[in-house]
Amino acid sequence: MRQGRMNHSRAFTLIEVLVVVAIIALLVSILIPALTRAKDQARRAVCAAHQHQVLLGINSYANENLGLGPQRGWKSYTLSEAASEINGWGGSTKILCNLGQLYKKWIGGQEDVLYCPSVLKDTKNAPYTPNGGTPGSGSGWRSLYDSTYTYTFGGYNYGVPLAQKNDPKPGPSKSPNFRGANPFPQDVWSGFMRNWVENEWVPAHAPLTKKDFKVPTAPALAFDWYIAGTPPHSMGTGINVLYTDGHVRFQRQQGGTSSQGTAQIRIWYELSIKQ
Repeated sequence: MRQGRMNHSRAFTLIEVLVVVAIIALLVSILIPALTRAKDQARRAVCAAHQHQVLLGINSYANENLGLGPQRGWKSYTLSEAASEINGWGGSTKILCNLGQLYKKWIGGQEDVLYCPSVLKDTKNAPYTPNGGTPGSGSGWRSLYDSTYTYTFGGYNYGVPLAQKNDPKPGPSKSPNFRGANPFPQDVWSGFMRNWVENEWVPAHAPLTKKDFKVPTAPALAFDWYIAGTPPHSMGTGINVLYTDGHVRFQRQQGGTSSQGTAQIRIWYELSIKQ
């Protein structure tokens, strides 16, 4: 009688299972940072494309407005503000300012163009408590045309050199003038910005003197908004910057800005001179 051949299956040992698990964990640890970097690169590319669209919108706007770009509000990162916040015009009805003026006609109502994709959700839906208002009553584009006394947050700082808030002699809100070689000639700067560059930045960079200071030939026009927070790109190392000559460049930048004042002025100026 022939004895039948018996098949024996061999089970994995505990050591073999642990080795396989360790290999999978190692591969995942290598893959996740690579995927994160790839997503960040993609968002940076979309952000740069948004800024290029913003520049096209600004140029179109200027062509129909005697060469002047959108009116600059005193908060550089808002898309609409109460009229009383723009040089004390008075009233609480919201008006479009900064890049918000491009919304309907000059960027075709594409609201997401005015937000960096890395912070789109947080910025667009961020709750905001206005002075004396209801908590959370001001947020993203939902409040753009509300008459409530609130601000609408955008995704980019705009026209920083034209800040008016601390100018000792504020005049009408200013706009970049694209008819000349430099949209931000020194004579349209707020006194506060000009004084800061001459009296603080120049002395801190000796042997420079006030006579050595010149307005950058292609200064920053708009850059990623982050107020006292983390830069949105390359895992918190930098921001995209749109320059007035049309190019967008990633700049390494640490630390947040303020809504106005020396922190934002310093960042604007240093971004403008290190293109």
